[in-house]
Amino acid sequence: MSSQYSKWWWLGFFGVQSWTVEERRARIILVMTWLVSFCAAMFVVSTIFDLFGLEHHVGAFVSAVLSVIFGFFTARPISTELYRDLLRRADENARKRLSGP
Repeated sequence: MSSQYSKWWWLGFFGVQSWTVEERRARIILVMTWLVSFCAAMFVVSTIFDLFGLEHHVGAFVSAVLSVIFGFFTARPISTELYRDLLRRADENARKRLSGP
């Protein structure tokens, strides 16, 4: 796994039972931060679409897509600011685990 993508280890679903405690906690923190970012972005984007009179079903879909993307790219920096040491340890553990024996 290249170092370029190593920060995305928390999105994987395989081998979760072999994760360390730090990796599991970091994943919970990252997912919760993503959820809060998603909800905030969804509220803002859907409010803007309502102001412009966009049809509700189209606005909801576009808001959701934009909010998911926004959430993924903001979860890591926000979580790193709040839980720097835990994410650093989890990244090191994930790098060791993913690099193989």
